[in-house]
Amino acid sequence: MHKMHNLMVVFHLYGYDIVDKKYVINEREAVIVRKIFDMYIEGMSYINIALNLNMKGYQTKRNKPFAKTSVMSILENEKYTGKYIFNKGTKGNHRIIREDMIVHENAIPQIISKEIFDKAMQRKKTKKNAENTAKNMYLLSGLIKCQCGGTYTGFTSIKTKNGITYKNGYYKCNNHNKLKNCSMPFLKQDLLESKIIKILTEELLNKENMQNIIDGVSKNYNMLKNEAHEDVIELERKLKDINSQIDNIVDMICKGMGTDALAYKLKDLENIKRDLEDELEFKSSKFNNNITPEAIINVLQKDVKGLNANFKSNVKKHIKKWIKKIEVTNDILDVYFNSEDFLPHKMVARSGLEPPTYWV
Repeated sequence: MHKMHNLMVVFHLYGYDIVDKKYVINEREAVIVRKIFDMYIEGMSYINIALNLNMKGYQTKRNKPFAKTSVMSILENEKYTGKYIFNKGTKGNHRIIREDMIVHENAIPQIISKEIFDKAMQRKKTKKNAENTAKNMYLLSGLIKCQCGGTYTGFTSIKTKNGITYKNGYYKCNNHNKLKNCSMPFLKQDLLESKIIKILTEELLNKENMQNIIDGVSKNYNMLKNEAHEDVIELERKLKDINSQIDNIVDMICKGMGTDALAYKLKDLENIKRDLEDELEFKSSKFNNNITPEAIINVLQKDVKGLNANFKSNVKKHIKKWIKKIEVTNDILDVYFNSEDFLPHKMVARSGLEPPTYWV
């Protein structure tokens, strides 16, 4: 093992410190590494993992917020299983498997088990295959509610005419086939999705709505800030009590009254103290700065940009962020927003035609 460390070119890696040119686990960072793998295996996206970590005040090795790329690099790094690979890839493509590649198992301290790493890689592979084989992505899946009580789901119609295959996307009520009594028509996917994106874009850019959102977010932020301040006071009280207990035990040990029970109790108290200090540091720093209207507007503008992105998965994410449900009746779309404190609880959008142009 010592020869192995001497051969390795040691780079700074999140989760480890470098001591005498050897990797040594940084326990605080290692906890975060394990959380990243757990969140990914549970189904969270790279971006949502990064947001989750940043909201809790965690930072990268360079003391910067986590990003999609930094989360990806952690999830793809086999070193966390204790494996060290020499001569893998090239300067232009580090994923290439070279003939002279050398793999050493248990070369560095392990943070993630091989089973956990394999689960993460399997999820990545499954997700990639699903994206490659998906025939169509329906942006409004699960959001459209029919007047009969059913839910609209997406389906693709494939027809061949004169040797040419035509594929068209539609939404239909799931009671259409089950109960045979839903008379609501199919909805044209492209036209309906374009309609919803247009509605949502206009609402997010509406000056009155923007001001309502700014006021609502600021109000909630200040409320959370006050709650955090109360938490800080309570944490400081608990920390003071823990320090007092630790001092008493240390005093007893110094007087020769130490026992195994006291030693175990001291260790438990020190662990509790460390956790309290970490939580206190996070709570104290989380709401140091006031949120500005400019920052909120910047988020809204990014969401609008996301609604009009080229990648459907990105568009779908932003639609589901803002829209709670869409109710379809004979000639009306009722769009309910998730942020009912900021936007009108209900907005009705009519197509102006009978029947609407997005109907079949």
